[in-house]
Amino acid sequence: MSEAKQFKDPVSGRPVWRCTSVGNRNITLYFHARGWSRDSRWLYFASTRPTSDDPAGARHKLFRLAVPDGVPQRVPGSGLVEGNFSHALAPDDLLLYEQTPSALFRIDSSGSRRQLAEFDPDCEAGCCISVSCDGKLLAKSRVTPLTKKESDYPDKVTYWWSHVMMPDVRDGWLEVYDSADGRRRDILHDRRAFGHVQFSPADSGLLSFCHEGNWCLVQRMWTIRADGTGLRCVRSYPYRREGWGHEFFSADGRAMLGHGYRLREEYVSGRPNWARSDWFIFRQSLSDPQDFQSWPEEKRSVHWNLGAAEDWLVGDGADGAENEAIWRAWIRPGTPRAEFEPLATLQGNAIHSPMAGAARAEPNAQTSPDGKWVAYTSSRESDGPQTWVVKL
Repeated sequence: MSEAKQFKDPVSGRPVWRCTSVGNRNITLYFHARGWSRDSRWLYFASTRPTSDDPAGARHKLFRLAVPDGVPQRVPGSGLVEGNFSHALAPDDLLLYEQTPSALFRIDSSGSRRQLAEFDPDCEAGCCISVSCDGKLLAKSRVTPLTKKESDYPDKVTYWWSHVMMPDVRDGWLEVYDSADGRRRDILHDRRAFGHVQFSPADSGLLSFCHEGNWCLVQRMWTIRADGTGLRCVRSYPYRREGWGHEFFSADGRAMLGHGYRLREEYVSGRPNWARSDWFIFRQSLSDPQDFQSWPEEKRSVHWNLGAAEDWLVGDGADGAENEAIWRAWIRPGTPRAEFEPLATLQGNAIHSPMAGAARAEPNAQTSPDGKWVAYTSSRESDGPQTWVVKL
């Protein structure tokens, strides 16, 4: 039975649908993981709803639905996941990969087959996995963490800062799998964590990744070839009080986009004073280091993502009443300012907080390939985060 309920957004006036209601956590996939099927028929989301193999609804399962009011369906072959997880869809939408904290699974959803590809109990999964545009390669990261636990830190915020923003790791690897034979190659190793692993949408041999950490203190954005050659910093910081990240490829693979900040004040208690920063959206060409453009981020979002056309993006808001909305930003080359349009209000949805509990989630807005829908996560009209869509 459909769980959908339609509303009229009080800010934009657009029709919006809360697509899920069973269980207290139904969330869209991470902002640069592909959350839609190529034909825009299916929207994928992670759910802790009760199922026959998880009656308590304690673990994440991968589901999909036909927007806006389709019945949620368990993706055949998907498992039960505790802790950090990532999903990556192959170009044919039938093969997918499921990353758990210590294992990687290869799933053929057409035949409900789930095969263990890697198990390493001494390592933890990094942030995000990605399949190349030809479907032949998978890229991911893994880390060997230090033995520190949350109880080793004086408070939860310090733990979050040290463990997430400046990760305490012993070793980090960037690795590539051959999807045909499962052979793994470690193409990069360092004493830091790698994250945001993404294959180019146009070049099956090129991938990007980030150095996790305080954006002001690390050179964050990098590209590398899948064979381990061609390591290159996409853009180096001109000075210490500037940083950028939450990066993603343009649709043609020729540039990286994301957002960044320039601090107007020095650090407060050793941390950037983000409250007094100038935020901006950027586009950096991968072929010409001098081809860089930025637009003031007048309506800030923690994550921006591709729209259905090159000249607009969707953003998932930021803490603070005036920014708690799903935004569309029109960014046109040669124009000094972006145009911002609210698509859907989040109305008090607590997001992006280092203190966020199980009832909170990042909205992670994603545009359907046909440009007709934007999916996002919101706790509006519910006790926990649910999957929503707004019609464009």
